[in-house]
Amino acid sequence: MDIIDRARAAGQPILVHCQCGVARSATVIIAYVMKTFRLPMQEAYDHVKQLAPAINPNLSLLFQLREFEQALHAETKENTSGLLSRASSISTWKRKLSKTLFQPQPQPQPQESREWWKSKKVTFELNEPASPSVCY
Repeated sequence: MDIIDRARAAGQPILVHCQCGVARSATVIIAYVMKTFRLPMQEAYDHVKQLAPAINPNLSLLFQLREFEQALHAETKENTSGLLSRASSISTWKRKLSKTLFQPQPQPQPQESREWWKSKKVTFELNEPASPSVCY
């Protein structure tokens, strides 16, 4: 999650993606929202789902998010002696979240988008016939 923080601090866009873009990458973003904005799992999930309706973390990933929530809660209890009122802080964090985390990123200039590949070394290796992947 540090890489996301560093990119955001530098004003750089960052892409979090997995094979289909609906389960693992969504789980990373939900966990990031939970940790950064101190939101419970369900609120973080609902907010990300509202902004990206196609997300669909599988049951195993949801259990991992619940464990992460418990770890964050234990960490918070150790680091603070009392909790602030959540009613006002949740709406404040949601406003901040909408304004900062999911802002549209500037698009590359036409010249940049035509030549991005020149600075990248890409290697592909195919050992067996490709089969279509199915995302659930």
